[in-house]
Amino acid sequence: MTVRITIKDNFVSDVTREQLQACCLGILLEFDRIAKENNISYFLVGGTLLGAKRHQGFIPWDDDIDIGIPRIDYDRLLTEQVSCKYPYLLEKFDPNSDYIYPYAKLYDGSTIFVEKLRIDFRRGVWIDVFPIDGTFKNPFFRKLHHLIVQALRRLFAFKITTIKDGNFYNEKNIFLKKIVHKILSFFSARIIFKSLDYILKIIDVRKAKYVGNMLGAWGEKELMPRNIFFGKLTTIKFCDSYFPAPADPHRYLSALYGDYMKLPPLHKRVGHMAAFVDLKHGYAFNADDKNS
Repeated sequence: MTVRITIKDNFVSDVTREQLQACCLGILLEFDRIAKENNISYFLVGGTLLGAKRHQGFIPWDDDIDIGIPRIDYDRLLTEQVSCKYPYLLEKFDPNSDYIYPYAKLYDGSTIFVEKLRIDFRRGVWIDVFPIDGTFKNPFFRKLHHLIVQALRRLFAFKITTIKDGNFYNEKNIFLKKIVHKILSFFSARIIFKSLDYILKIIDVRKAKYVGNMLGAWGEKELMPRNIFFGKLTTIKFCDSYFPAPADPHRYLSALYGDYMKLPPLHKRVGHMAAFVDLKHGYAFNADDKNS
C-alpha cells in the first residue's frame, strides 16, 4: 500500500546522506545487472564519474547517480520492457502518467523521495539514465543543435510543471508568460517531447564525430569528440564495485570541471534539496514486503 504524504515546509528528514547513498548504490547495482543481462552499454557520467575518480565513490555531499547510455541501447532499454527486480522500477515519459522528465530514471519503489519542485511530484530514490546522442562536428551547427534542444527542453518543462503551478501568475514577466502559456495551449506535452526526441536523434550517434549528454546540466561542455566516450571502455572503482566508464575519463572530467581533483568551495558542496524523504515506506510498494 502506498503511503500518502503531506509535504510540509522546511521538512527535515532523519534520513542520513549515507543512507541515501547506500540506496542509490543498490539501484546502480540493479541497473548494472539489467545492462549485463540485456547486453546494454553504459557508463558513469557527470558527478558520479567525478566521485569515482576523486573519492572512489560518492562525492561526500552528493546523493544521486548519473549514467549515460548510447542512444541505440537507450532506446532498446526503453522499448524492450526489460525486467527489473523488486522493488525497482524503470520509468520514462508517458503522456498518460504524471512523469515529468524527458529522460529515464530507475527508482526504488519501496522508498519515497519528494523533490523541492514547483509541483507535487513524488517518486522514490532514483538514478538518472541519460541518452548519449550525436551532434555536429561544425561548432556553429553544434551550438545551434544544442540551443534548439535546450529550447525544446524548457518548453517541455514549462508545459509539464510551471503552468500547473498555482503561483504561476504571481511572479515576474507575467505578460510574457501568458503569451507562452497561450502558445503552449495548442501543443500537448507529447508533441513537444516527440519534437525534442527527434532533434536529439537527428545525428546518428554511431556516425557522429561529436557526442554527449545533451540533457545534462553542463550545457555545451557535455558535447565532446566521440573518442572521449567511445573506444575501449574502461572500468572505474565506485564504492566497493567496478563500473563502466567512458574511454577517456580524464579528458571527459577536465572538459566538464577543469581541475576536477580540486574540491569546490564550501558553499557549493550541496546535494539535492528534498521536501520529503522516507526509506521505510514506498510510493509504489510497501517496503515491509522486502523481507516477506
